[in-house]
Amino acid sequence: QAEDAGAEIWSRLVAAEEDSNMMKNELEFQTVRWQAQIEMHQQQCGAVEAKLTEERKLAARYQDRVKAADDRLRKAQEELETMRASLRDAEAKLAARQAPGGAVSASGCGGGSPIMAGRGEPGISLLSLLRCPLRAPSAPLTPAVPWQSVIWQIISTMSGVTALLCTGEALTIQDASRRAFAMWGSAGVRGASFLSLVFDEAARDWIKNEVTFLSNGGIGTADSGHGVGGGSAAEFLLRQIGCIEFRNRLGSAFDSSVFYARLPASHVNSGSAVVRPPAVLFVVEPLEESEPGPGA
Repeated sequence: QAEDAGAEIWSRLVAAEEDSNMMKNELEFQTVRWQAQIEMHQQQCGAVEAKLTEERKLAARYQDRVKAADDRLRKAQEELETMRASLRDAEAKLAARQAPGGAVSASGCGGGSPIMAGRGEPGISLLSLLRCPLRAPSAPLTPAVPWQSVIWQIISTMSGVTALLCTGEALTIQDASRRAFAMWGSAGVRGASFLSLVFDEAARDWIKNEVTFLSNGGIGTADSGHGVGGGSAAEFLLRQIGCIEFRNRLGSAFDSSVFYARLPASHVNSGSAVVRPPAVLFVVEPLEESEPGPGA
């Protein structure tokens, strides 16, 4: 009986040890399984946090861009108000210097001769000189007004404007604004052709044909979408000729909206008999803010 009792106890110990080993194996399996799930969730949480951080950076960047755009818009509005005030002051001075018989003195424009001497007609104001010809009175204006000098002085003094003054036929650059010099460099602008600033040959040919048509008094090509209203070649004309790809002084290409202005022939200044031939004014507005280069 004692031997049977000892055998039974031994068999129970063996069974208990086997149960203990099975439970240890199950515990290890569950530990590895749950550890793998924890690591997987940690990786997913890390990816979500990284994406959230990137989106926060993008949101902050967009907010900075919106703020910068608002600042530029506010600055442009202030400059516009300043220009309007300057034009009103110039108009008031010209009106105050109106000579007897309807002549407006131009002593403040570099000479003593009148800007417009009429037969009893009132003198014209500076704002009326810059008015669009489609909205201007039908009466012809005197060629003694230095149109090109007045318009170029206004355009070149405006901050942030990329403008190029060219000859009427060859489009040789005669002068450029400060931002144009910063974008293409003085060596690439002075005496060069406007077409040399364009990125490819096809765009150069297209611009040349478009400018030739407009310079001859055209009203827009069939595929340009400019609409009607061009006038003769002796009148002022303003058109947006489209989006053109240029290359800056660093060789980088950038897209810009190009405005074309035809400036009729005018005297060099109000006191000179020398007549300046018709000219072309190009205003280039980059579609995206680009780095013009050192000195911008």
